[in-house]
Amino acid sequence: MSYSSSLLHVIILGQSNASNLKNKGSDGVSGQEYLRQTIDNKGIFEEVSVSNYAVGSTPVDADRLLNPLTPNNGWWFLDTNAPAPSLVSAITGIRNDITRLGLDLAQDHLSIVWSQGETDASGIRQGKTDIERYTQATQAVFEYIRSEIGADISVFLIKTGGYDQAGGIAIGRTQEFIGASNVAHNQIQQ
Repeated sequence: MSYSSSLLHVIILGQSNASNLKNKGSDGVSGQEYLRQTIDNKGIFEEVSVSNYAVGSTPVDADRLLNPLTPNNGWWFLDTNAPAPSLVSAITGIRNDITRLGLDLAQDHLSIVWSQGETDASGIRQGKTDIERYTQATQAVFEYIRSEIGADISVFLIKTGGYDQAGGIAIGRTQEFIGASNVAHNQIQQ
């Protein structure tokens, strides 16, 4: 497949680490603009665009971890096999992007950059969910996006970090909390 005459639209999804890619650094460039420029500079695609539909503090396992104070956050209701509000909103945004950019899904390309897992790692640590549910819900999100958009969409995962020992202590976390959080984080990363 030739990429030289096609467009690439990158969709950033997940929670705060992904959402914060919208923020500009001291150089005035956001993380998502840096990503767009880096891909564009490769000269593989005629044009590269980026949209960010990530929402901070959103669990992928919305059944077990949805915060009642923010019921519109979450990606997948695994118990009913249905999209949660963050995913429904992202699908609307992606469809609008396709129209606005005039993308031809037979020729142009969509990719997802997914950075999510901190909320679910905390839920695993607290015994509210488990790694199997996390994996099933994450896979369901990607399958749903592909089926709703009707395109073969590449997915790239950003590995999120665990607690730094000194940093965790500095913000008042106990050794037990840091250790349990890092165990849960490591389970998600596998």
